[in-house]
Amino acid sequence: MIAVLAVFLPVFYLGVGGPFLVSPVQGGLLDFNKVSRCELGYGILAYNGYGCWCGIGDTGEEPVDEIDRCCMNHDNCYRAVRLNGTCWRITLYIGSFGLYRTKCVNKKAFCVGTNKCAQALCKCDVEAVECWKKYKKPKIRKRCWLH
Repeated sequence: MIAVLAVFLPVFYLGVGGPFLVSPVQGGLLDFNKVSRCELGYGILAYNGYGCWCGIGDTGEEPVDEIDRCCMNHDNCYRAVRLNGTCWRITLYIGSFGLYRTKCVNKKAFCVGTNKCAQALCKCDVEAVECWKKYKKPKIRKRCWLH
């Protein structure tokens, strides 16, 4: 957990101009990691840098495979939550520190949020992890080849 913060949080904070400009794609890392550990038994770092969509940012390119498509759908889910007004950027930043909670029962994450934003973010994270669950944990990080 601390490794996730040490690697990602400084990049997000400095790379986007401070906490008030963090995009929805970069929100909720700790929460997302908890959902992944619950359902998969390992954290989100297994997917960092995979394909065109997994990890920091995205290229907008076509996903390299179905795992990458899961990441694209996750990014688009967070983006939709922001664009439809469910969450504001500051809320998404706070989400990085535990806006929502999950209950883990028999390797299934259940969202326990206090507001619509928390529930929406949790739903995005659970859907991404359940998508990853359909495929084997990647041993090799497929790369995005820009055209």
